[in-house]
Amino acid sequence: MADSFSIGQVVAVASKHPFYSSYEYPLTPEEVAEITAQEFTSNNAEYLLSKCPIIQKDDLYREIQRLFDDDSQRNTYRHSTYISVTGGGGGGTQSMSFLTDIKENRAQRKACGELLRQLNVLSGTDCVLSLHTSGKMYRALDLIVEIIEHAGASVLPLGHLAMPEEILAICLKYRPTTLAGDTSQLVQFASFVESLKASDELCISKILYTSESMTRLQRSYIQSVFGRGESPIRFSSILGSAEMGTWAVASFELTGPQEDDTGDLIFDTRSMVIEVMPLDIDLSVRNRPYRMVEGEAGVLIVTSLQRLRNPLVRYVTGDIGSIHPLPELASQKLGKVSEHLRVLRLHGRDIRSSFKWQGEYFELSKLNKLMATPAWGIVRWQVILTNDQSNIDYLEIRLMRATGIDGLTAQEIIEEELKEHFYVHEQNESLFRINLSAPDDFVRSSTGNKVIKFVDKRGQKE
Repeated sequence: MADSFSIGQVVAVASKHPFYSSYEYPLTPEEVAEITAQEFTSNNAEYLLSKCPIIQKDDLYREIQRLFDDDSQRNTYRHSTYISVTGGGGGGTQSMSFLTDIKENRAQRKACGELLRQLNVLSGTDCVLSLHTSGKMYRALDLIVEIIEHAGASVLPLGHLAMPEEILAICLKYRPTTLAGDTSQLVQFASFVESLKASDELCISKILYTSESMTRLQRSYIQSVFGRGESPIRFSSILGSAEMGTWAVASFELTGPQEDDTGDLIFDTRSMVIEVMPLDIDLSVRNRPYRMVEGEAGVLIVTSLQRLRNPLVRYVTGDIGSIHPLPELASQKLGKVSEHLRVLRLHGRDIRSSFKWQGEYFELSKLNKLMATPAWGIVRWQVILTNDQSNIDYLEIRLMRATGIDGLTAQEIIEEELKEHFYVHEQNESLFRINLSAPDDFVRSSTGNKVIKFVDKRGQKE
């Protein structure tokens, strides 16, 4: 992989970068070039990374904001960089800009496109309709378009502002084989197509989703709308973020269907080093030895081998996951390239993410598992906390359920189980609401346009 760097080069630059040291400014491109030209006595990841501190998003954000605010001519942070912002995963989450060297960014896009092609996710016969977000400094559309083109496929860059009627018209006119977008967008369009019974007029055979995970129920629902007889829809996804870029690809054809709502993604070990720390790790302790136990689930910490000028070293992603070898059948299909590939199994966000209502803490991971009950048929959900002038907290659950699937649990039974989950009783029943909602009724993040699972509106005026 010619466009990646050695772990020795990345750690050497990081040791002189403000993210990880007392240096005031990043190195100049010339200084970085001098480092890359050196011969390193060790490229052992375990040894080198054990000397580096573990960093979190808040650590990065403080330093990034300082560098953005500093207009000194010695500050090279903003020079010749690709600027991207995070989409945000919660109502109060502050978006973060992360700057990558222009050439490094282009090389990473190319590498992701080549990975899609190598895994046979996309090919030259595919035409992809992208519904990704653009504007307000969020660059998902131009990112995905370029990646798709590097994979060899044609692309229709429609974007996220198109109404379902417009999307359908484009599908009928240009005959795309693949829909690409956030899970929420794809579910919403599937609902629209189902309402018109227009699926027979389309030729969609592949779904490429990003930003949000897609549950088994959501996949089953999309399959029921777009599938044709014995030809199943082929699902795949791309994993990425502003900090890490795009670096892993899910292909159900290669990894097989999951028995639960974990997500299996394939990544190249020449582009990313992943550590797996114990679930009970104290992240306030920044200096820890390198650790990766294959097959064991834990807190994911990543080091990019594709970002050098502004390196990303031992970064806490906020995800729980585990590392596994590529399945034998997949290795046989892929040939020699498979020796560098591994499977990242994502189990979800950090289990410490929770919210409090009526004196009780509720973990989003447990609620996510409950909402994924196949018989419930929930394709989208959201928790919203509000309060009144007396500071009494109200909890609202918004649900969107699949239609056209036989044998689903009655709504009344679902509501009773949710009341039991949230300890709803006669005294607090008036503070708890469950609403069946339309796609447009869900609160989304302002930049990434993602449906936010937990929204805290307390103290806000409606």
